[in-house]
Amino acid sequence: MGAEDLPPDRANRIADAVEDVERNVTSRRGFQHVSRDAYTDPDEQDRRDVIERKFEKLTEATLEQYRLYTGKSRSSQSTPRARR
Repeated sequence: MGAEDLPPDRANRIADAVEDVERNVTSRRGFQHVSRDAYTDPDEQDRRDVIERKFEKLTEATLEQYRLYTGKSRSSQSTPRARR
């Protein structure tokens, strides 16, 4: 299925979601300054949790874009779990 085959409402939903992903990526740039030592510092568990959750949400949003475009449902795919 190509982009020209999408109904307008579906294409708009995908475009909106892509914009959300773009906003999320842009807002995550602020975490680029965090060094590995600062990230893995045992006293900074809260910071690590926030960063991981934000990237988890970004990944989920990206996967949702894939599902919207391909028409696949969440139940028809296995989503890999993050390694810890």
